[in-house]
Amino acid sequence: MKIIQIVYGCFAVALCMGVPKINLAQDQSLAPVKFGEQVPDFKLEGLVNSEKTSVSLSDLKGKLVILDFFGTWCGSCIPGIPKLDSLQKVFGNQIQVIVLCHDKDIETVDKFIKQKWSGLDLQIPFALAKDSTYVANQLFPHRMVPHEVWISPEGKLLYTTDFRDITYANIKSVLEGRLLPLTNKEDQIQFDRSRPIFENGNLRDLKPLMAKTGFSHYIPGLPGVAGNEVDTTLGTKRIYYTYSTVEQLYQRAVAFRFNPDNRTIWRVKDMENYVRPAVYDKGWEEKNLYCIEVTLPLHASTEDWTHYFLQTINTNLRLNGHLEKIRTSCYALVPLTGRDTIVISTKGNTRRMSVDNEAQEYVYSNMPLDIIINNLNYKGGPIIVDGTGVKGHVDLRRPMKDNASIEAFRASFQKQGLDLVLVERELDFLVIEEPGYLSASTDRMTD
Repeated sequence: MKIIQIVYGCFAVALCMGVPKINLAQDQSLAPVKFGEQVPDFKLEGLVNSEKTSVSLSDLKGKLVILDFFGTWCGSCIPGIPKLDSLQKVFGNQIQVIVLCHDKDIETVDKFIKQKWSGLDLQIPFALAKDSTYVANQLFPHRMVPHEVWISPEGKLLYTTDFRDITYANIKSVLEGRLLPLTNKEDQIQFDRSRPIFENGNLRDLKPLMAKTGFSHYIPGLPGVAGNEVDTTLGTKRIYYTYSTVEQLYQRAVAFRFNPDNRTIWRVKDMENYVRPAVYDKGWEEKNLYCIEVTLPLHASTEDWTHYFLQTINTNLRLNGHLEKIRTSCYALVPLTGRDTIVISTKGNTRRMSVDNEAQEYVYSNMPLDIIINNLNYKGGPIIVDGTGVKGHVDLRRPMKDNASIEAFRASFQKQGLDLVLVERELDFLVIEEPGYLSASTDRMTD
């Protein structure tokens, strides 16, 4: 498909009989024809590959008219001409195909026909429609060719389509009076080539957007921020993080699915460039901090978000961050043996996390259990998974100190009809590998 530049402005056409006339003497701008509207009568002159030198739309009343906008310079247009000609021969007087050419002059077109298709006995006429002075370009504006215009036997605009919709079955259906479920071709987007394709405002809208990502080094003066923005007009959600280490980037990429704080494995030669040093080092931050932004449709799944974040980070840092199933020992939060009911069902209070300083406990009110389980997992701590079978929101208390012993956690949970038991599970781990690093015997867990 080729893009053409046509500036639509004023034009002149010949007087014709029948449907609404366009006056040759008027210097006016003609509005594009809308679907279902009567097409104003107009005349095509200087035909080649035709017994006639001109034809008017009114001359073709009673026929399905197909206007094929074409260019001898358009590689994707040329293969379609033999197909159009064969359809013309099959349907005979029931249809009329006319090829309208975006070329500098009709002599160029005529020469091209004779050189390219001398042995085909083409029976479709060609006419010039090179710029905005030609009425066809006013009535049926387009920016890309091939471009197909369907005009009914009654002279009304039926469809504007891609060439692939010009088929025997579709033409037969139209001639038999059946409507076709065709998607009308849209190529009137005002596109500024000097600006990025996916910049808001450069396209009419970004609703077809599948994904948009951005990645950069440390940006001086930009604060460390994280957030997400929803655009209901475009149907997208944008999530961004700035001022992030490699470790933070990867862990945020998989945090849509689980908390990787105690389930991250490094297969690298040196951790120096990936984890923030204990002592502030401006030079290190300027070299090893990054910004990332991902935009996806609102219906994107957690797997989609993880995929695009990992793909963006891997591509830009030339690392291999991925999820890997590993069998490991962990603690499962389960109903307390001998208890018939679990007492953590929510009382329906306001959703929040608060602190009970006297009991030295965090208090979760009306919160999803999976979020609470994520909070129970911390860097350097034991892995805790959900074995309760509870769905939805709950009320739960837990020790305030992350480094509290498992026995302290068990004592707190047992008061609420729960317990922690040691189990073996196959779990997803975040694995971060440098290229060529093959030894799993020296895997490093994040400290």
